Amino acid sequence: MGLERGELKKNWLSIVLSIFILSFFSPGEPAFASEKRNIFSRFGRDFKYIFTSPLRLGKSDVLPLSAILLGTCGLMALDEDIRDSVQDSGSNSWDEIFSFSKQFGDGRATLSIAGIFYLAGEIFHDEKSRDTGVSALESFIFSGIICQTLKVLAGRSRPYREEGSGKFYGPTFDNAKLSLPSGHATVAFSLASVIASEYDSLLVDISAYTIASLTALSRVYHDKHWTSDVALGAVIGTLVGRAVVYQNKKENTENTGIFPWARAKEMGFEVGFAQKF
Repeated sequence: MGLERGELKKNWLSIVLSIFILSFFSPGEPAFASEKRNIFSRFGRDFKYIFTSPLRLGKSDVLPLSAILLGTCGLMALDEDIRDSVQDSGSNSWDEIFSFSKQFGDGRATLSIAGIFYLAGEIFHDEKSRDTGVSALESFIFSGIICQTLKVLAGRSRPYREEGSGKFYGPTFDNAKLSLPSGHATVAFSLASVIASEYDSLLVDISAYTIASLTALSRVYHDKHWTSDVALGAVIGTLVGRAVVYQNKKENTENTGIFPWARAKEMGFEVGFAQKF
């Protein structure tokens, strides 16, 4: 029990640490398109965008949301059969693959990768790399909050407790009863979706989502989650990651363009156009 509580605390501490890291960026740093914007204000803007999104749902969102709900429920009906098949397929090769891939669902790995992207952007003056690092950090925080909240509210028993896939306790902080959704899957797909959305490359897409998928599958293989847990976590991470990148690309686009200018001179004045990036 002490170990399980420690893992739960680690998840929340990773989110809090990420928010704390953001506060160290200088409020006056012109890191993005507008000199008046900064990373911390961007965080606040994107936080509002993500967590007010339910208020913007329309008729066109009914079908995809229904598909997510029905898909998750459908997998729940198959969870125990899938678990039995996966547990029977263990091998040394799979042990090594999944032991490695599960690390990408650890918040520390995500923070490290986000930091590498950001620092590379600063060193090489690569705005896309810098944006990727910040978006990865934001996505980790936002999807983590959603995931951890759902875990606590659902209180689903983890498979290794041998209580069946339909055992839900309701609100709880007992980590052994926080199976739905999978935090590792959420984290892995939030990072993968950010990288894939920022870099328009099929190779990047395949690499990012393959690693994320192996991370999610490792949780089923290690009997920590049901298949429906990792599927829902993957959906949450992907939706949040893509939404964060979409919002910031939209913001950057709105802050670019050609603008007229004028200035006074001793013998008259000058007019012209300037491009804003």
